[in-house]
Amino acid sequence: MGLQGFLFVKISREIKNHFYGKVVLIVNVFNVGVRTMASDKTKIYTSKQKELFGRKHTTEDRGQSYNNVVCFPSTTAIDVHQGFKNGILTEDTLIIAVERVKSRRASVKKQLNKHTKNYYVAGTDAHRLKLDKFLPSDEKIDYLPYDMCGNYTAAIAGWFYRNQKRFADGMRMSVTLTAVNRRPETFDEIKKVAGDKVAKTVSKALKNAEFAGVGGFCLTSEMREHIASQVFMLINSMPDKHIEINRATIYANTEFSSQAKHMVVLDSYVYDAESDVRKTNVLNRIVRGYNQKVGIASQVRLTPKVKKARAARKEVIATISLLDKYDSIEDVKPQDWAHVTRRAIKNGKNPIMAKAGVKAAFSRRANK
Repeated sequence: MGLQGFLFVKISREIKNHFYGKVVLIVNVFNVGVRTMASDKTKIYTSKQKELFGRKHTTEDRGQSYNNVVCFPSTTAIDVHQGFKNGILTEDTLIIAVERVKSRRASVKKQLNKHTKNYYVAGTDAHRLKLDKFLPSDEKIDYLPYDMCGNYTAAIAGWFYRNQKRFADGMRMSVTLTAVNRRPETFDEIKKVAGDKVAKTVSKALKNAEFAGVGGFCLTSEMREHIASQVFMLINSMPDKHIEINRATIYANTEFSSQAKHMVVLDSYVYDAESDVRKTNVLNRIVRGYNQKVGIASQVRLTPKVKKARAARKEVIATISLLDKYDSIEDVKPQDWAHVTRRAIKNGKNPIMAKAGVKAAFSRRANK
């Protein structure tokens, strides 16, 4: 990386006015002294050490330990280790660890077992995590290091929107985003819907934030624009909350690739606020446009799914219609049984069990 240490990068305050738009962001790079992380000055600093610096503010002790946490520890579990070391995580903390890749879950459990047994490992995508499955109904998340190291997409925005009521007032949150645009279908829609509003919204949100970075990197105008779009999406995905961003840290992550991935860590607090209809409308427009571009399987819902409930109601109605049509099970015609079979397959049900349900309905009526 050049010098035996880190080149610290401080982003000029002009980022607030030029984070998004035609004006080039002015980045002042200066050497504040060679910082050595080990006694061996010839040591090559790893991606893990860079990441540790990039996230150190998100796990620092601020005089409070947390009760319920959702995190993405991966195989290194840097945030978890630092959280227990600094005292913000304890044995009483419920940890909901998300790991989509099945082969990594054993490593995640191994890392968590070093500190606690009070955890769940959710084998799902970040935007599909169901908090109700792990979090008691009377509890709320009070610490959310949402460090998926990817793009803040429409799908993730939908997850935040659906779960914002499960976030405690004053929840501590850090979000780690990549500056590389991997999901153009989301961010093309943000440009179309928001336009120049992105610059104004992001400038206001970052008004009191501190900026810092580590590692040798260069933010292109496209990266800066993409970071701003993600911050805008984050703000509008929680219309019932106010997000106070205190710090933005940029570092280069090369853990999974020799090509540096520029990461932005937003350290913030989330507070209850009066619902903002404008944010809801913006989010709805972005999601609506996004859904028109992608397949059904990738579409985003801003409200909980009710598909299964509807299917169950249809099945009950169909059974009632057979009861009204026939006096006994023996009178049901083959074509009606065929319809029961087709409907069961369409709804993902077992046809044999569906027929058994119809027969049970006739039996109950006969026994009355």
